[in-house]
Amino acid sequence: MVAPIRTSADPATQAPASDPATRAPASDQATRAPASDQATRAPASDPATQAPASDPRPAPDPDGARFREAMSHLASGVVLVTASVDGRPWGMTVSAACPVCVEPPTMLVSLGSHTALAKAVAETGRYGVNILGTDALDIARFGSAVGAAKFLDEGAGVDLSGLHPAEIMVDGALGHVDCEVVDVVAHGTHSLFLGRVRAVRLGDSTLPLVHYRREFWRVGEAA
Repeated sequence: MVAPIRTSADPATQAPASDPATRAPASDQATRAPASDQATRAPASDPATQAPASDPRPAPDPDGARFREAMSHLASGVVLVTASVDGRPWGMTVSAACPVCVEPPTMLVSLGSHTALAKAVAETGRYGVNILGTDALDIARFGSAVGAAKFLDEGAGVDLSGLHPAEIMVDGALGHVDCEVVDVVAHGTHSLFLGRVRAVRLGDSTLPLVHYRREFWRVGEAA
């Protein structure tokens, strides 16, 4: 026989009320886990022993050492900037060079104001930029030698062939840009030369030379 569906609690089917005699005894003070004792609790952190919180503000850098270290992590292309010094081709390796705009095509190079190259560019109003590839490692090192003369027709064996020093494209260059100075911005120890692009040449090399962490690096794989 099918049992009827009950719509209200039926005393016959309800669980019996708990009996005081069978109920679990209430927690006794003697058997309960003791409350945390001041003597056994871990002491609160002492401000005097806490590690100082990380300060998100930039650290002071009075002598520029931290700035130079940070900038050494900025990987950049390598160029050889050329100009006429005493009527001869002079080339210095530089990493602070970049295009400014395409209309009109404009290039910027940053040179130490005290250098022979900066003085020559300021006087002649012209410079060339060779974008160096890995095959031009030797000339990159030649142009970056501190305190050494950088005449390309002597130390680097570059043949002028009747060209203006700003027109020289060295072996192993990925490209060359001939520039005429249109503006100069002096700031601190350097001069920024803005050059209007007069002519562009492309080379046969394809792998760039990169400056990173004060060393030259070869780069061959796309990410």
